[in-house]
Amino acid sequence: MRPLWLLGIALILLAGCGRPTLTKSGGYVLEYRLQPNQPATPTTMAVALKQRLRRGSFPNATAVENGDLVRVELPGAKSQDLERAKKLLLAGGHLEFLICAERGKDDELIETALDDAESGQPPPANVGYLLARLETSRMQVEPWMVLLPDKRGRQQVLMVVDPDFRVTGNLIETAIASHSQESGPYLAGMFNSEGAAAMGFLSSNNLQRRMGIVLDGVLLSAPGIRAKISTHFQLNGNFTPEEVESMVTLLRAGGLPGRLESEPVKEEYVEPK
Repeated sequence: MRPLWLLGIALILLAGCGRPTLTKSGGYVLEYRLQPNQPATPTTMAVALKQRLRRGSFPNATAVENGDLVRVELPGAKSQDLERAKKLLLAGGHLEFLICAERGKDDELIETALDDAESGQPPPANVGYLLARLETSRMQVEPWMVLLPDKRGRQQVLMVVDPDFRVTGNLIETAIASHSQESGPYLAGMFNSEGAAAMGFLSSNNLQRRMGIVLDGVLLSAPGIRAKISTHFQLNGNFTPEEVESMVTLLRAGGLPGRLESEPVKEEYVEPK
């Protein structure tokens, strides 16, 4: 029979072996406000952000509602971790596979998009197209692109959208980071059964066209469709290993129910005690 005082010491030691906390390990505190007119609440955003951070190499992160703010705690995080955490918090994580508009095949849609752009008004819902931002650091302007500038003069590529039939990242079952000598870092993925059927339909009905891969409104790449695609896919786009890992994290955690303001209202480093 062990003395009760020994059992008490054991319990104290076990209690101290839990997850790191700001008090024990130090780390960063961030507080964000939601962007205006968001469908999400601070509570629903906190739940989604906690899941994303813990899947994105911040296993001890917490996120909770703090009034009209979302409070994020990153125990053990150092200054070099902070920017990576912010990217995870701010990225929407919405991936979509779309057909790129082509002259001679989508002339009516192109005319509609040009008219909308000249009017200066945002396009109506379910209009049948989407404008994906072109970042020249990732993709160069090519002759096949139908380009329309935004209000800041940045180029956007016109994509064809079927409002009733969209292939998104929510239909992806697995996503892993990989690498090859030919293409460098890339993301390899597999659709679930619903996604495989949807991608099979989309690709088989658009052979010899280009499929735009759009993440959070940015065109990552636009490979030609040479055969029917179903279960497996590969995302290439002049990525760094860190960018691929970030995309894997976003896809595994899923999209967020809303968006945060770009800058935190509070950013503080807490010293360990």
